[in-house]
Amino acid sequence: MCEKLFDRRCLTDKDCSKMGLVLYKGTNGQNKCLKTCPANYAVELNSVSGLKTCAPCSGPCPKECKGDRITSIQEAQALTGCSKINGNLTIQIYKAVGNVADEMLKGLGEIKEITGKLHVHNSYLLLNLFFLKNLEIIHGQNETESLRVVSNENLEELFQEDKMKIMKIHNRAFFDGNKKLCESKIEDFKKYLNLSDAMVFQGTNGDKMPCAKARLNLTIKKITHESAALQWNQSEGDHRRVLSYIINYKEIKDKFVDVNIYQGRDACSEEFWMTMEKTLTEDEMGKDKELQATISELKPFTTYAVYIQAYTLSTASHQGMTQVETFTTNPWDPSKPKDVEVLAEGPHELRVKWTKPKKPNGIIDHYVVLYQREELNQKEFDKRDYCRHPVVSSKKKEKEKLDEKEKYLNASNSNCCACPKPQSEIDAEAKKQQMEIYFEDFLHGSLYCKRYNELPFKLDEKLESLTLDELSHLQLNLDNYKNLSAKDSKGLQTYSVPLQKQEATQDSMPGKPSSTSEGDKPSKNETVVGGPMEVIVNDTEIVLTKLEHFREYSIMVRACHKANPETYEKLCSALAITQGRTEPLAKFDKINTTSIEVSRVTNKSSEVIIKWGLPSNPNGLTVKFMLLYKPTNQENAGWYEMCISMREYYKHNGYRLTGLAPGNWTFKIQPISLGGDGSPTQEKYFYIPHPPGEEKWPIGTIIAIVLPFLLVIVTLTMCLCYFKQRFRKEDMTVISQNMNYIPSEPGYTMDKWEVDRSKIKTIREIGQGSFGMVYEGIATGLGDDPNEEIRVAVKTVNDRAGFNDRREFLKEATTMKAFDCYHVVKLLGVVSTGQPALVIMELMALGDLKNYLREHRPDEVNIGSIVTRC
Repeated sequence: MCEKLFDRRCLTDKDCSKMGLVLYKGTNGQNKCLKTCPANYAVELNSVSGLKTCAPCSGPCPKECKGDRITSIQEAQALTGCSKINGNLTIQIYKAVGNVADEMLKGLGEIKEITGKLHVHNSYLLLNLFFLKNLEIIHGQNETESLRVVSNENLEELFQEDKMKIMKIHNRAFFDGNKKLCESKIEDFKKYLNLSDAMVFQGTNGDKMPCAKARLNLTIKKITHESAALQWNQSEGDHRRVLSYIINYKEIKDKFVDVNIYQGRDACSEEFWMTMEKTLTEDEMGKDKELQATISELKPFTTYAVYIQAYTLSTASHQGMTQVETFTTNPWDPSKPKDVEVLAEGPHELRVKWTKPKKPNGIIDHYVVLYQREELNQKEFDKRDYCRHPVVSSKKKEKEKLDEKEKYLNASNSNCCACPKPQSEIDAEAKKQQMEIYFEDFLHGSLYCKRYNELPFKLDEKLESLTLDELSHLQLNLDNYKNLSAKDSKGLQTYSVPLQKQEATQDSMPGKPSSTSEGDKPSKNETVVGGPMEVIVNDTEIVLTKLEHFREYSIMVRACHKANPETYEKLCSALAITQGRTEPLAKFDKINTTSIEVSRVTNKSSEVIIKWGLPSNPNGLTVKFMLLYKPTNQENAGWYEMCISMREYYKHNGYRLTGLAPGNWTFKIQPISLGGDGSPTQEKYFYIPHPPGEEKWPIGTIIAIVLPFLLVIVTLTMCLCYFKQRFRKEDMTVISQNMNYIPSEPGYTMDKWEVDRSKIKTIREIGQGSFGMVYEGIATGLGDDPNEEIRVAVKTVNDRAGFNDRREFLKEATTMKAFDCYHVVKLLGVVSTGQPALVIMELMALGDLKNYLREHRPDEVNIGSIVTRC
């Protein structure tokens, strides 16, 4: 039969056995040669063939290991899983890192049989031999002793009592030099193993330990959420030899499980049992005096085990110790719910999710959800010019969040799985987390003042019903949050939500126009109340319904215990506060067309004032309008767009449109709110008449006069250009008949006035210059501050201009560099590289002086509407 070796070559059964390997017959029919058997298989010797094979174990598989000398935790872990030690096992632990008792238990806890001798000596760290919890027999083959325990300074206990009752040794046991191992412990060992005096040899043991024990009576007098008051009687014997009493306590999971004071302990580790020392005063001396002490800084609603031990001189005759008592601290206010998340599920619903508090400090019975709509301050929003700084839509924000989350998930995903952490690392992390929590609690208890039982000052009447906890954690406008105490629910609309269906109802909030949507209307049976709404929830999720569209809601969640049946007091956490916003409804961002009016300005035939009303119930607030207009009779004419901020709107409750040519015009208005673009109105029309006297002359007469005049002007212009090119050859040296060639004379030279094109940003057209368009723009870093932005006028040269025009354009800029006068528009910079060339000048925000005076000439506005019907 062919056996596979390392999945690469085949061997016979005999060849496999000669190499010291074992045969393993796989479940898929493949046979393999292995160094060791897989899990749940043990080595079995075939009596006929003499071959070693792997046979399945009926229970836990026995594992034989060679005898060894254990001097470190790593050497102990090498014997993990061993059930039988062939030879002697020597333990000498005098230096280690971590919890020695636990690590020794993991490495040697499965040993049941030792064929040789168990030798424990010079192990300073060991308090007991409890880590050999499954040891049943020590043969002591080829040895005069089966057990030798010598020179262990801190060893106080041998094996656990229930284990010694079933343990056997074949040869004698020897104990010597164990300064804290009392003779009574050795006598118990001899009694439980039923050994004769000849089988147990003793030297000097327990010489540094008072071995006569006196039982002290421990009583737990009073328990609070963070402390426990203890009382016990004093130890017998000479009280002068009692130095102090050591109170040992630790947190346990189950108070009904017996607690062993030596389990998991070594001489250097104190992380399991915390200690507190109680020294005696002169008044407390005496046998009849009861001693008292208080353990503080405990965790609420946590079970503790405690015992007290008298710390005496080594010459004392008695050692006093109490029994181990357990107690549970009282509940206390839980911490805030974690990870509160709000998701919009439509224009009238918000889904609120959260996780349980990190510190429940009791049994969480229910959660209280408070929510209220946030009022929007129109004046604050009007300070921002949304034409220059538009709103980023909520959908775009959500998309950016989802893209970022997806990018993070894609970056974290890989084909390789993370290696599983060993149990020791998991336990170490858990212990570290517990220590961090304990240290944090210790800091809070040491550095911060306790809360007042009552406030040291008089509160406003509106805030008197708030609890101290709510006053310290409430981060919203307190004038809007009355009666938040769990004891007094006056002023709140309360609902009890069943576990299966967490849905809440909300009344319409006062102070805003009612919506025309059925989802925004309160039902006949509901009551409109002020203040936040309260919902009782038995789960960690709820859907808030009947909310207003695109409104910001403040949502607060608190965890509560069940009310005390005697005092009716309910312990609740501080408020976990977040905010959420419902989705918008486009149909509400709409202007009522009946509110639109068009009025023509007297003495201004090219100007009209268009007025309209605000949307009655927008998505949040209306922040700007888009006015679109175009000539009516031009089929292919595009829409002119005018962005109107709320500041501009409030000047006329509309907008003053200027620079219109005579004729019919079409326009429509689109409101834009915090929720996005609204619906534009239907197209409306107005008429701009011709100026007075413009049509008195017949058209033919006008053409007959204008056409010859234009011909004369064109002729004179052509002649002027001809003579200019002929007699001013010195202005340009032409080297080719192709006029697109660059001339040989020097061009514009860049100097300190040169500005980087990337620092200039154009916004809108403001006029026509001699060489091209003039724009309003923003320049960055023209002054001393590189981040300063200023408004400027940007002159450009036409894209179709030739080299001469561009040269004259830059020559004009060179001339302006010499001017530095307050009454003359100042040059700020030049962009001569690239196309088009730019000249940066000061911005005259109100236009030129002539047009400004004309526009502000006293006139009368014709109030009559001139809207025409179509």
